[in-house]
Amino acid sequence: MIETEEKLNELHKRVAVAMKHFPSLRYGQAMFNEAANLFPEKTESLRGTEDDCFYDDSKVPAFLKHFTLD
Repeated sequence: MIETEEKLNELHKRVAVAMKHFPSLRYGQAMFNEAANLFPEKTESLRGTEDDCFYDDSKVPAFLKHFTLD
């Protein structure tokens, strides 16, 4: 779980930078890659699941729910 709102904000900032530097990336790809850099174990546990957003941008909200506090 992401412990603080700051870490979630950092993830979103990193995604924006990645998309700026690599414009061919889709949002879901950038989100998955940056989450993997920040939170490798949690992200790896989501690879290939129904909430894996790498191949489907529409799954980003479901993906992010795994990183937010309840």
